[in-house]
Amino acid sequence: MSDFQPVLLGKPKQTAFGIPIGQHLFDWLLPCAFGALISIVIRYHSWSPVATLPYVIGIQFGIAVAVFIAMTSQRYRLSVPRDVVLILLALAVSIAISTAGSADPMMSVTRLLHYISVVLLALAVYFLHRDIGRIPLAAYCLVIPVVHIPFLVEVMVWIRDAEPPFFQESARIANFVNVRQYGEFAFLAAVSSSALLVLSRKLGVVSFVLTCCAVFGIIATGCRGALLCWIGFVILLSCASEVRFRIALHALAALLVTSAAILYLHSSGLLETPNFFVRQGLDHGLNHFSSGRLDLWLESLRGIAVRPLFGFGAEGYWLSGCCNRSWLQPHNFVLQLLLDFGVVGCSILVLLSGYALKRLGGLRKLAVLVCCASPVNSVLACLLAAYLAYSLVDGVLYHPLPMMHFALFCGLFAAGLRRARLS
Repeated sequence: MSDFQPVLLGKPKQTAFGIPIGQHLFDWLLPCAFGALISIVIRYHSWSPVATLPYVIGIQFGIAVAVFIAMTSQRYRLSVPRDVVLILLALAVSIAISTAGSADPMMSVTRLLHYISVVLLALAVYFLHRDIGRIPLAAYCLVIPVVHIPFLVEVMVWIRDAEPPFFQESARIANFVNVRQYGEFAFLAAVSSSALLVLSRKLGVVSFVLTCCAVFGIIATGCRGALLCWIGFVILLSCASEVRFRIALHALAALLVTSAAILYLHSSGLLETPNFFVRQGLDHGLNHFSSGRLDLWLESLRGIAVRPLFGFGAEGYWLSGCCNRSWLQPHNFVLQLLLDFGVVGCSILVLLSGYALKRLGGLRKLAVLVCCASPVNSVLACLLAAYLAYSLVDGVLYHPLPMMHFALFCGLFAAGLRRARLS
C-alpha cells in the first residue's frame, strides 16, 4: 500500500508537522477547520454546483498539496509497492482511453479532476491522523450536525415562505440547487449525531438533540433515501455496539419526537412541509415509490451496453445522452462508474480494492481490526456501509459536499485500521 515512511528516529512527540501541539487542542483543530470548510462549500457552491465545481476542486487539491508538502518537509518518504504501481498505471491508461473517447473531453476532465481531488483529500486526512495522538472522531461527529443547524433553519424558513404546493416549478431550496442535496447533508448530520452516543457517553443529551434536528430536516423535506439509510446505520451500529438497546431507544425516540412535531406543525398550519406524511406537490411522476429511479437505472444500463469496455469518460451519464437529460447522474454509484470508465476501469478499481484488502490480511482480519479495536473503527465501518447503501439510490458519490465527507470518513477509517494493526 502507498505509505509515507518516517525516517526520523527517537522518542515520538505530540506534534503536527514538527510543531508541538496539545492533544486536546488537536482534537478540535481539524474538526473545526472541516466544519468551516463544509459551511463555505455549501454557501458558495451548492446553489450553483456546475459553475463553482472548479473552485471546490481547487480547494481540495490545495489542502492535499499543503499536507503532502508539510509531510515531505519533515523528511517522510513515499514508498509505493511495485504491484500497486502496476495497477495504478493500468488504471491511468484505462481512464485515459475513456476520456479520449468522451463527447466533451474538457467536461470529462473536470469531473475526473474532482474524483482525483477527493482521493487526494482522503489521503491527506489519513496522513494527518495516522501518527498523531488519537483519532478525534467524536469531535467530527459533533461539528458536522452543529454546522447543519443553521442550514436547517434556513431551509425551514424557505419552505414556510414558499407555501404549498411545493416544488412544482423547481426543487431548489435555501442554499441547495435541489432539496435532495439538502437531504444528503441532513443524513450526514443524522448519522454523525447518532454515532456520538457510542463515542462519548457524556454527550448523550447533545446527541439526542442534534439527531432530532437532523431527522426533522429529513422527514420535513420528504427525503426517503436519507431516512432509510439513517435507520440502516442505526441497525448496524446497534449490532456492532454493546449498548444496542440504548442506541435503538435513542433512534426510536428521535423518530417519534420529530414525526409528532412535524405532524403538529403541518396540521396546525404553523409550518406546512412536503413531508413523508403528505408528499404533496411532487409532480413529474415523483409521487410513486421509486421516484423514477427504476426507469433511470434501466436507461443507464442500456447506455452502458453501448460502450461496455471503457465507458464514456468521467461525467459519462450526461455526455452519453443515453437517458433523461433532466438528471445529471444515474443515482447509483455502480452505474455511474460503469458509465464513466466501463467494465475495464471498474475491474481495475475492484482489483485495487482487493489488493488493499489482501494487505490488511483478508476479510477475517479486517473484521478483527474493525470489531476488536476501538469503537472508532466500528462506528466508521457502519457509517461507510450506510453511506454506500445511500449511494446506490442517490448521488452522494457525485456531489462535492457528500464526497468531501466520504473522503473524511475513508481517511479516518484507514488511519484507524493502521492503528489497530500496530497495536
